[in-house]
Amino acid sequence: PGFYTDVETGKPGPKVAIFGELDALDIANHPESVNGMTHCCGHNAQSAALLGIAAALKQPHALDGLCGSIRLVVVPAEEMIQLAFREELRQKGIIKYNGGKTEFMYRGLLDGVDMAMMVHGMTKGSGVNEDGDTDLDFQALLGMNGCIAKNIRYKGKSAHAGGAPHMGVNAEYAAMLGLQACNDLRALTGAALSMGAGVELSDRPGYAPEYHDPTFMKLAEDCCVALCGRKKVVFDYNGWSTGSSDFGDVTCVMPGVQINAGGAVGTLHGIDFQITDPNRMCVNAAKVQLFLVDALLSNNAVAAKEIIANYKPQYPSIKAYLDAIDALTLDKDAVRYDEKGNAIVDFQN
Repeated sequence: PGFYTDVETGKPGPKVAIFGELDALDIANHPESVNGMTHCCGHNAQSAALLGIAAALKQPHALDGLCGSIRLVVVPAEEMIQLAFREELRQKGIIKYNGGKTEFMYRGLLDGVDMAMMVHGMTKGSGVNEDGDTDLDFQALLGMNGCIAKNIRYKGKSAHAGGAPHMGVNAEYAAMLGLQACNDLRALTGAALSMGAGVELSDRPGYAPEYHDPTFMKLAEDCCVALCGRKKVVFDYNGWSTGSSDFGDVTCVMPGVQINAGGAVGTLHGIDFQITDPNRMCVNAAKVQLFLVDALLSNNAVAAKEIIANYKPQYPSIKAYLDAIDALTLDKDAVRYDEKGNAIVDFQN
């Protein structure tokens, strides 16, 4: 379920959160699969890095010269998977949101946090430097997309397939047409109408677009270069990823940066993903985040305070953000029929 711990310097100052993600993916045919789940996205490396950070911060004099505090956050459920199971938990009141970081925000576990960071794993070929080298140590983009979790349930009518097939409505056929309609960028409701079926649309908040504060990025880039050298680090201040992460929800209310660390090969979320260099993906990730914490909170936290003061969050508070995404929740019948069989279509959110 995740947890957090605060490391206090004993001096007033900003609170910096460092995230490590727990969850794996349900990819049972991966050679490293355990009970049908596999770390095909490197979250196990994040947990290792977070443990290394905690161990380093406990060393004598590690906090000398720093102010404020560091919140180490071990968070579940970043991957947008098993949505039916998560919806069941939501209906029971066990969770409210699909994303772990969003749920932590809702539960008050990020209250008082001023800025956030994390390092995610990447595979060889995720970026390239000016010399054409694709085996980078660190890489970062300006941000990435968001997402909404959608569930579409077609509703038919059972009938005897041989004796009275004309009395039935085949929801499976309607769903097949709906999938084709998605591929053709046409309406899901049209597939229901063509079969005389109903269709229920359910929208749930997914993840907000992720935006990395450029000043925060530059400080992180300097730390990466200091650790691994200029040629092994590529930060693209205009680059944008089509993936999504619940770290985007965090950046809606505070400055944040997510760095990618090398040390893996294959395909993220694929059966060929493998961490081949734990020293780079785990130890280097821990070191660079410690470098960044030192840069932020030393010298009376001048760097951190400047980033916080100049950042313009999309929402003024966590509550304001949660209120906004709650408005995205939707459950409705997009196609209904009256007693005469006339169809009423409502596909506008």
